[in-house]
Amino acid sequence: LLQSSMLQQVPAANIQQVMINVEQVEVEKGADLIRQGDSGDFYYMLTKGCAVVRRDNGDGKGPSELATLGPGDAFGEESLLSDTPRNSTVTMLQEGMVLRLGKEHFLDLIHNPLLERLDMQAAQARVGEGAIWLDLRSTEQFDESHLPGAMNFPFESLRYQASSLAPDGNYILYSDAGGRATAGAFLLTERGIKVAVIKHAGEDFDLDT
Repeated sequence: LLQSSMLQQVPAANIQQVMINVEQVEVEKGADLIRQGDSGDFYYMLTKGCAVVRRDNGDGKGPSELATLGPGDAFGEESLLSDTPRNSTVTMLQEGMVLRLGKEHFLDLIHNPLLERLDMQAAQARVGEGAIWLDLRSTEQFDESHLPGAMNFPFESLRYQASSLAPDGNYILYSDAGGRATAGAFLLTERGIKVAVIKHAGEDFDLDT
């Protein structure tokens, strides 16, 4: 946990509180760590074993496999940050162990200290200095309208496309609903990418504001 690049960015006092409040849990093969449709309760880091991520798109074809997770991989933040149900199921492929941190502690100790919020004027100034707009809305919404020079990385695929972003880049995130910008910002910060979000970008965001 201490080797996590994400945790290395939070204040030392917060790290101490994380270590006090984190739980270590043994998990059996076949156990669902999170289930699609459930409400978010914990942020997880897999420390032993491997797991598979699956999502049911409701098209009658059944769950499709999105990714496999191994030791050091963290997950579960999207639902905590956006206050939406879990959008996938994570199932252990073998017995193992996870660390988990409750939602309140995750928000207070890790997420909030890392999140940089900018008003539109400050965000535009940063873009003028070389930062890039990152639009997390759907491709259809992006095609209809977007900020000048913006890149489109739909939120649902951001986790799997993040490796294509320049690690030394500087990005300003925006979306149109329910904490997606803040969830995306955490996901990229976790990967060592410098990001900020427009204030209120987790709510209804108007491109004309």
